[in-house]
Parts: sequence; C-alpha cells; structure tokens
Amino acid sequence: MEGYLLSRLVELMFFLLKVLIPVILIFILARRFITVHTTIINNPVPDAGKVSVSKFPVKIGDKLIFIEPENIVFFKANDNYVDLFDNQSNKYLLDQTLNELESKLPNSFFKIHRSIIVNGALISEIHKYLNGRFALIMNDQAKTKLISSRSHAPVIKQLYRL
Repeated sequence: MEGYLLSRLVELMFFLLKVLIPVILIFILARRFITVHTTIINNPVPDAGKVSVSKFPVKIGDKLIFIEPENIVFFKANDNYVDLFDNQSNKYLLDQTLNELESKLPNSFFKIHRSIIVNGALISEIHKYLNGRFALIMNDQAKTKLISSRSHAPVIKQLYRL
C-alpha cells in the first residue's frame, strides 16, 4: 500500500510541475509585459512626427548653415524638395518633402496651399483675393505676395478672424 501511495504522490508531483511551471512562467511573463506597457504609457517617447526642429540645416556648397525658424518666411514645394525662403529673401533648397517638413515645424507655421507653408508670425498683410482666396503679404525684404488656395482659406479665416 505504501508503494502505491508513494507512486501516486510522485505522479501527482510530476503532474503539478507539468501544469504549474507553465502557469507560473505565463504569470511572470504577463506581469513583465504589463509593467513594460504601463511604463511606456505613463512615460511615452515623444512622437518622432511631432518633434519640433530648433534650427533648419541648409547645405551651401561644402558648408552647412543653420536657419532659425523665426527667420523663415515660408516654404514652397519643389517636386521632392522644398525651397526655404528667409526674411532676407534668400532661397535655400531642402532635401525633403513638404509633408515630411510639416510635422517638424513649430505651431506658428501653417499651410495656405498644398505647396506652401507660411510662418504666421511674418505675415504683414492679408487681402481678399479672387474666388474666396486670400493674398498674404509677407514681412520679408521683397514683401513677397503669396496666394492661398480656396481649400485652405478657412484656416486663414479662423486664425485671423476674418
């Protein structure tokens, strides 16, 4: 009888080990997973698409210069590149698309056309234009005149309460 009980006890122990070890491992892994995800949710890494750039690097020949966002008047799409215009009416070529650039800009920048992003802080005048569009006169040396699209006109109306 003792041999039978001992063999049943050993079988029970092996059964418990077969069942409990995976359950314990699952519990440990689940707890680790929850801890990692809770940490990520409570301390998120900044969204790379929303990180604002403090200066824009522009390559001129063999050197790289940095332009402050407050000196940038507007950006204009040029195929897969973007032309940057500063307040001295200089034009620089950036090796990125307008959509890539848009996510890196400070809040003072907004689209007035699918191919133009302006610095709202450097608009000196806004005039009504044809077909519900607006003409924006920029505060740069050349007093550049930019025309909004009809689809982007509501943004200008809302921002400037027109």
